[in-house]
Amino acid sequence: MREDGGSVWARAYPAEGSVNGTLARGIADVCVKEGWKFEELHTEEGRLDEVFRDITWSETARKENK
Repeated sequence: MREDGGSVWARAYPAEGSVNGTLARGIADVCVKEGWKFEELHTEEGRLDEVFRDITWSETARKENK
């Protein structure tokens, strides 16, 4: 978390087994309920191991097709 000039940047992680979008909806609901202004809310998809597998598989496939 980082705070600068009255603004806060934070990163939140969903609980194991949570449904897609649940965390983002929960954060937005709390912000509205508390009267906090939020300018951006991003959801990052995928797990690190899935991203790594996709990247390395793509590289391997390109080398094999040369």
